[in-house]
Amino acid sequence: MDRDDAYYEELERLYESGEIRSGDHSGPVLSGTEAVQAGQQHLMWATDTDTIEDAVAVALGRPRLEAVPNEIMRVRVPQRLMAEVRLFAKKRNTTISQVVREAMGEYMRKEPV
Repeated sequence: MDRDDAYYEELERLYESGEIRSGDHSGPVLSGTEAVQAGQQHLMWATDTDTIEDAVAVALGRPRLEAVPNEIMRVRVPQRLMAEVRLFAKKRNTTISQVVREAMGEYMRKEPV
């Protein structure tokens, strides 16, 4: 749902001409499931993401480190694996640390202690 310059120029023209005002709600009034879906679509558009889970993660940002007790871990990995993790993180627009945390959590859920 990309927006180009023409879209924003038209919005500016409508606003400056008085045809729309800030806070106008000229579209349909939605409720229930329709409102939820519309809100999710807007959030995904605003955060340039493809899923609502990714949109929420982007919108909320990374939690502050002091919000959750944590520890630092150092691990040696083969260069090839590290290259794959870097590429995976880049494609997901996240950090290597986040990829490793998610992978460890997933592994532990599949193989409980």
